[in-house]
Amino acid sequence: MKKVVNGKNQIQKLALLRKKILALQELEEAITGKAITHIETYGSLKQGDWSAIVDVMKKKCPHWKEELEKACGIKRVNAVIARTKPISCKRLTIQHKGVKYA
Repeated sequence: MKKVVNGKNQIQKLALLRKKILALQELEEAITGKAITHIETYGSLKQGDWSAIVDVMKKKCPHWKEELEKACGIKRVNAVIARTKPISCKRLTIQHKGVKYA
C-alpha cells in the first residue's frame, strides 16, 4: 500500500485546503447577507453588467415524509403536510448581462 501519492505532506495540504474553503464560505455568507440587506433596503443591486436579485421561495419540505408514510400511511402524511406551514427561503442570484451566473 502506498502511503504517499503525488508528493509529501498530503494530510497537511488537505487540512490547509479545508481551512481555506471554510474561510471562503464564511466570507461568502457575510457578503451575501450584506447584498440581500442592500436589495431589501434599496430595491436593486447593480454594478456595470452585473446584477443581483433575491429569490424568495416558499415551499413545504418534509424531509421526513418517506419515514412517516411507511409508519402511518399516505392519507395521514397528506393531512400532516396540509397543516404544515411553508418555509420561506431567500437565495441570492447573480446575473451577468441578464444571464444567470453560476
